[in-house]
Amino acid sequence: MAVNAQELRIGNFIQTPEGLAKVVTIANMKIGGTRLENGNHKVMEYEDCEPIELTVDWLDRFGFIKEDETWWNNHVGVKTVEGGFYFSAMHDGITDISYVHQLQNLAYAINQTELTLE
Repeated sequence: MAVNAQELRIGNFIQTPEGLAKVVTIANMKIGGTRLENGNHKVMEYEDCEPIELTVDWLDRFGFIKEDETWWNNHVGVKTVEGGFYFSAMHDGITDISYVHQLQNLAYAINQTELTLE
């Protein structure tokens, strides 16, 4: 499944045919990405890019800390319920999140800071 171009921002992580990449440019129906493995830059078509499934490993990589069934990072909570992930505000799950870029966008919207890999 191709990534939804309307959901992408500079700094989001995506899956490309060559591996994981960080979005650095978005223009003319193309995405410029820097590969996480080696720092190489490549321009790709939207349809060649896929969202990255959100997992506990990604929460850990972003520095989230687990308290009960909720992972916290700078006032952003992600609750695990029946195998899915949900945004948690004051411990109430309200929004389904399935992909890494959705979590990045949500954290940025709340805190105006980027999630960084640790």
